[in-house]
Amino acid sequence: MHRVTGVGLLLTLLWWSAAAPAAQLRFEAPVAASQWRTTGSQMHCTLEHEIPRFGIAVFSQRAGGGLTFYLRSERVLPLQMEAARVVVEPPAWNHYAVARSLGEVERGTPDQLFALGAGEALQLIMALEGGLFPVFRYQEGITRQRVDVALSAVRFQEVLPRFRQCVASLFPFGFEDVALSQIHFAFDRDELTSAGREVLDRVVTWLFLDPSVRFAIVEGHTDSRGASGYNEALSRRRAETVHAWLVKQGVSPERLELRYAGEQRPVADNRSDAGRARNRRVEIRLQR
Repeated sequence: MHRVTGVGLLLTLLWWSAAAPAAQLRFEAPVAASQWRTTGSQMHCTLEHEIPRFGIAVFSQRAGGGLTFYLRSERVLPLQMEAARVVVEPPAWNHYAVARSLGEVERGTPDQLFALGAGEALQLIMALEGGLFPVFRYQEGITRQRVDVALSAVRFQEVLPRFRQCVASLFPFGFEDVALSQIHFAFDRDELTSAGREVLDRVVTWLFLDPSVRFAIVEGHTDSRGASGYNEALSRRRAETVHAWLVKQGVSPERLELRYAGEQRPVADNRSDAGRARNRRVEIRLQR
């Protein structure tokens, strides 16, 4: 028998650890427990899938926005972690379909460990709808252990129609579209135009459906033509017109803050007709 020295034993162990394949972790909902659930409103729709011992997969779409997807991890993640390769695999009982790669995605935060935009998210939905399992495959830790995180297609088709119905009912505009709204006025006038009422309709709709909006600042402005004192009074009347219209539509006065600035805060050059038309306005700023 050959005597193994301490150095030889160490070299043998190092060779074995380098040659041996890294252990593999796979996170996937069991077939019997696989569930998809959808929640939503006219402002936000989600389609979620719990992945036991890992976290949750979320398809999300907000009013005025596009479809997104992200994985939220509940695991303690190592610092050594690479980008993930997204692979679409057939389930074990499908012997005809073949796996294909959808590319790579960089690591994000634990709340959105891997996030995809509209195009890639749609590819995942199409794969799931076809009975395939999207898998996020990456290596982590010093040992570069391979980790697979799979989205089960089981029961996906049962919930997908409800998610699509929710998305179809989303407002065509989002918070960013109404957070700063402008209502314009004719020269020396404080009456609402039809275009102004359309803008206000959108603001009222958002105020009713978004409880995170604490209040709205209603601020009147004028162009520079006329005396400054007159313009200050005109800007106040314009702000009061908008304020009264919002209250008439059911908005609580406690959620409205009235301000007026006369000609002091132009947004365009008052030396042109177009510039003056832009300055004759009431601004509504929604505050969260």
